[in-house]
Order: sequence, then structure tokens, then C-alpha cells
Amino acid sequence: MNWENRYIMNDIPWNQGEAAPELVEILKEGIIKNQIIVPGCGFGHDCAKIAQNQSCQVLGLDLSTTAIRQAVNRYGSLNNLKFVEGDIFRVSSEFEMQFDWLVEHTCFCALNPVDRKSYLDFATFILKPKAKLFGIFFKDVEGHSGPPYPISKKDFEDLFSKNFNLLSIWDAKKSFKGRENNEFCALLERS
Repeated sequence: MNWENRYIMNDIPWNQGEAAPELVEILKEGIIKNQIIVPGCGFGHDCAKIAQNQSCQVLGLDLSTTAIRQAVNRYGSLNNLKFVEGDIFRVSSEFEMQFDWLVEHTCFCALNPVDRKSYLDFATFILKPKAKLFGIFFKDVEGHSGPPYPISKKDFEDLFSKNFNLLSIWDAKKSFKGRENNEFCALLERS
């Protein structure tokens, strides 16, 4: 998949112009703080919402030059938010164990399922021991062969249990229109 071309052609149906509703809800709990990374950040809506909490230092990472440019244009004035163009499968050693939180929304589901183990390696590499991962995952995507690629809760737990302790898993209570009942959320802690 050429993500840069998708952004150039404005073929980005995953972009809803605002932060994910379930992320907005968990942010109200005030548990996401310190050093946060958002892989596959796109235009940075989730990043900007997290950065409203001044105790957070947020890094948005995306493969697309166009997405990163737009994110910087929209939210670059926030002093606790930085955007970097990059590939989660080729992260610099400077990122090793640098983050307290990984916030996942639409990156994991965009990856071919054969790359899920590599995603797990990425998450384990960048997160400090006992750091947290909050994610929104697709459990069902009717009529699509992917992306987005769904994952069952069982397969999700089997994959992440190798390097993470599952703290909580639940069906998303709030979703963007058209995604209702198709998402689940998980909160994990790095082993």
C-alpha cells in the first residue's frame, strides 16, 4: 500500500477530522501522560487531543510526508507536540525504551496481518518496562478484505501476551459513524 499516494489523492476514509471518540473518553480519566507516541498519526488529530494535557509530550509518527506536513500545519504550534516522518519498522535507536504510552488507532489495522509480529516488536522496543499501550482495534470490517484488517479479541490477546500484560479489554462504547460495534479497545502494560 502506498500511503503517501493515498494522502496526495485525498483517498483517506479513515480520517474523520477529529480525535477518536473512545480515545476522548479515556483521556478524561487522566491516565495517559508523560512521553507518548502515536504511530500512524495521519493528520495528528489524536495527537493534538492528547497534547491538550500539558503533562504530556506527544510524538506523532507517520510514513506519509503529506500527512506529516498537514499535521504540522494544523497542530505544530502546540509546544508539547512533535511530528516525525518515519516507518515503525525502521525506528531509530534513539526511540528505544523512550515512551511511557503508545496510543494506537488505525495503524495496527492498516498493517497486513503478516506484519503484526513486527508491530509487537516495535511496541516492545519503544516502550519502557511497565509502560502502557492503549489501542482501538477493528474486530469486524464487513465487506472488506483490508485494510483495515480486523483481529479477534482472542487473536489479539494471543499476540500481545508475549510481551504485554492485558489490563483491560472492552467493546468500544463510542465510535465514529459507520464503525459502531466494529471496534474494541485494550489497555496493556509492557512486561
